[in-house]
Amino acid sequence: MYSRTINSIILLVFICFSASVTAGLETVENNESIASFELESTDGQLHQLSDSQGKVVLVNFWASWCPPCIREIPAMLRLEKAFQHRPFDIVAINVAENKRTVSYQAKRNNISFTVLLDPKSKTFKQWQAKILPTSFIVDKKGHIRYIAQGPLEWDSDEVIAVIEKLLME
Repeated sequence: MYSRTINSIILLVFICFSASVTAGLETVENNESIASFELESTDGQLHQLSDSQGKVVLVNFWASWCPPCIREIPAMLRLEKAFQHRPFDIVAINVAENKRTVSYQAKRNNISFTVLLDPKSKTFKQWQAKILPTSFIVDKKGHIRYIAQGPLEWDSDEVIAVIEKLLME
């Protein structure tokens, strides 16, 4: 069991570091399925994606040991601020780390958006994410519309235009 866990961690580290430096948003062609999850936050509350019904949601899978994941946090914070009075949420789902580590990293990086725990990577796998970071933009109806595999400058003109477009729908 121990060696299996170590192998999984090594694989995730390799995947994280093999991600491109700057990914782009890709349109998800088949957006008929509704995205969902039910996970615990760092403060012990249960959260579901449906809690953000009627909002555009950025769902970001990350880990504290993944440098590209940490590097994109400031841009996500700026994006959150840019849309603070609009129906937009950011949900960061930490993959395979314990609550104490995640809470520490969230505080250290001044994360103000919701941070959820996926300690066994179940949601990461269900969403068919392959690398860290992987992010999804979900529309107001709960459909996955865009995916970014690898880090992204979240407050770029491209991303802001995509979110504005989804907010208008």
